[in-house]
Amino acid sequence: MKTVLLLGLILCQSLVTEDVPNIHHKHEKKKNIMNSTHQNIANNIKTERQVLIDKFYVPKEAKSEFVNRMMLNRHFIKNLPGFITDNVYEHTDEEGNFIYVTVAIWQNSAALDKAKEAVQQEYKRINFAPPEMLNRLHIKMEREIYSELDD
Repeated sequence: MKTVLLLGLILCQSLVTEDVPNIHHKHEKKKNIMNSTHQNIANNIKTERQVLIDKFYVPKEAKSEFVNRMMLNRHFIKNLPGFITDNVYEHTDEEGNFIYVTVAIWQNSAALDKAKEAVQQEYKRINFAPPEMLNRLHIKMEREIYSELDD
């Protein structure tokens, strides 16, 4: 959304500052009425991006099944409206167990909410119950939703 608004502001600015050809009248370049406010407006646009961060504690015996399921989920969400990008990070603890951190970035909270609904519908369609899998494989999960900070 921030990018769209900035592009809109840049487009408006270019329209206002463009030479307007007129054969019958001599016109100077239109004054840049956006110049004084453009930077202030651009600086005050707040991003609405939502960052969903999950942390999974996965026993070494559960790695294969967990990673397969995680990759299916990643593939599914990439096709949902409002999805921007995702990353996965892996760490092995001193006992050989795995810690995965997944980060998915969404355009805004509405897109994230719709994505959650779509994921739940897909789980229902394929008869998949995440809590059952997590319990069966002794996987612990933490989830938080963050907002991006503007510079």
